[in-house]
Amino acid sequence: MHQIVTNGLPCATFFCERTKDAQMDTLFSFATVLTATILALFAALGLHWLLLRAAFLLMQPATANRRVAQPAIEHATRLVAHAYGQRR
Repeated sequence: MHQIVTNGLPCATFFCERTKDAQMDTLFSFATVLTATILALFAALGLHWLLLRAAFLLMQPATANRRVAQPAIEHATRLVAHAYGQRR
């Protein structure tokens, strides 16, 4: 059995294998945290954009979408006012 030298010191094969596994676990954990952070970042950006858009829609002035009254309604209103005026 030959010994593997790590950091200038000989080590048993079992110890070196455990060190490699621990390093792989550490890198896997780091990659998992990094991926979760990036996904959370994009979710937060999307939510922020959606709420900002909703805020701008709510801040529009009330006169921005003013509709012109229909002529038939205006004519009927005049007729009612005229009929009411004749009674007095």
